Amino acid sequence: MTPESRAFFAATAQGVEPLLEEELRELGTADIRQTGGGVHFTGAIETALRACLWSRTASRILMPIVKGAVASVDDIYRMAREIRWEEHIADDATMAVNFSGTGAGITNTMFGAQKVKDAVADRLRDLTGSRPSVQTSGAGFRINCHLSAGSLEIRIDLSGDGLHRRGYRTEGREAPLKENLAAALLLKSGWPAIAAKGGAFLDPLCGSGTLVIEAALIAADAAPGLGRLNWGFTGWRGSDPGIWRRLMDEARERLDAGLKKAPKCYGFDADPGAVTAAIANAGNAGVAGITHFEKRALASSKAWAGMKPGLLLTNPPYGVRLGEKEDLAPLYEELGDTMKRHFLSWHAAVFTGEPDLGKRMGIRAHRVNTFHNGPILCRLLQFRIAPESFVDREMLDRRAVTFKLERSLERAGAFVNRLRKNLRTIGKRARREGTGCYRLYDADLPEYAVSVDLYGGLVAVREYRPPSSIDPEKSAQRLGDAVTAAAHILEIDRSRIALWPERRRKTAGMRDDCSAAAVEVSEGEARFFADPSLGPDAGLPLEQRNLRKIIFTEAAGKRFLNINCGAGAAA
Repeated sequence: MTPESRAFFAATAQGVEPLLEEELRELGTADIRQTGGGVHFTGAIETALRACLWSRTASRILMPIVKGAVASVDDIYRMAREIRWEEHIADDATMAVNFSGTGAGITNTMFGAQKVKDAVADRLRDLTGSRPSVQTSGAGFRINCHLSAGSLEIRIDLSGDGLHRRGYRTEGREAPLKENLAAALLLKSGWPAIAAKGGAFLDPLCGSGTLVIEAALIAADAAPGLGRLNWGFTGWRGSDPGIWRRLMDEARERLDAGLKKAPKCYGFDADPGAVTAAIANAGNAGVAGITHFEKRALASSKAWAGMKPGLLLTNPPYGVRLGEKEDLAPLYEELGDTMKRHFLSWHAAVFTGEPDLGKRMGIRAHRVNTFHNGPILCRLLQFRIAPESFVDREMLDRRAVTFKLERSLERAGAFVNRLRKNLRTIGKRARREGTGCYRLYDADLPEYAVSVDLYGGLVAVREYRPPSSIDPEKSAQRLGDAVTAAAHILEIDRSRIALWPERRRKTAGMRDDCSAAAVEVSEGEARFFADPSLGPDAGLPLEQRNLRKIIFTEAAGKRFLNINCGAGAAA
């Protein structure tokens, strides 16, 4: 490190670090070292400011000031107060502190931020007689603190607000992707090289246009920070306004030149409100002239005449619960069919948090990359849209069904064994007594708190309410495994299984129209109809079998009245 160089840290999302490292290398940084959540580097102040302006994938550019062990709140205050803030904070600057992590008596990050603010303000008040103004949003000087394993690091945040806030998204619609993650997906999909060859870009499910706009910014060689108004270094004494003005002038010149040769970037969406927001955002980003948005259903998306094959990249919705994933399968199938029908020879990429939904597209991915979208682990599936990559969806369905069955039976091994055992013992007794309806399983295992009742060729599965301590997703998975195992062991189609409560059908992977028709069953010499639409007992309560047997014997040759008869099984 030269005397003019300083150490910096560029933070980013998990999985984006290699792309950020390559960016920083191209920006002229030195001593680059990749780590979890970001990249360390060194360089002059101009290099750090250039990274603020030009990095598409970083979330923050931080300059470490001090790092040391702390054992108490007093240690944190003392460390922060000993820093020579008078050499960093300009006289008229507003200040904000961001604090993350816990320990050393800090259990609340707001309390940690307040202790650091107090230390800074007390030092400056003692030296100058005045305290800096605190401003949570748009502050000209930002302090970033991170506490971990008894160690506190204090850094100056040169970026201010997160660098994903480019400044163009002013419409109030929620976006599923941050701008820097969208840029990372484009870089990983090879968009810069495709754009350089004049290939077009399309997002057929564009929403408010984030992917399209980021694609246009890359194609036009536009600095992603060019439209931002607030930075965390404007109130820092180490910043040089002259350097910043020069960097901004250079960025504007590159944008003017880039717009003249950039290919067109397209966005379609069936929601007119989303299209309106996308158009406004593209205008704010300065790329209205090289973007085109329109209301268009996914099935009608196609490459127009004169549109040079390029990159189709989209981020379709993905469910977080079983029922939602089932409902989204047709969307992914339609996306795959549209790509195969109208985008031959294009490169394509789909970003999803549910790879199984990606398989519904019927196209084999030639590359899969992992990223985090917030807390969700996601995959970027990359495709070459060519016949040799197409997959028979029916074959995939058969494989998926087999795999899903094997996984369910493996997870529910104890439940499967108990069902088989009960079928041998209870089933044998039922056949001997001439009854075709009986309870096969009744919460024998705590993990599978369900009852399984047989009514001839019909099965009724009733779930008992799980304790609040059980994770709902885990409970739903176990219920789905129980239903799958019951269908497999009893050798019946799942459409013959009635699940109660009905609200749980989707979470168990069953559609709402799966209820079976009424069936005729026997109890000795008596014959009844069992109908799942009448409730979990199918109109034939099994616990009343002995009572029905007594009535059958005692009422022979007599008139019989059953008040409040329900489904009439006792009559």
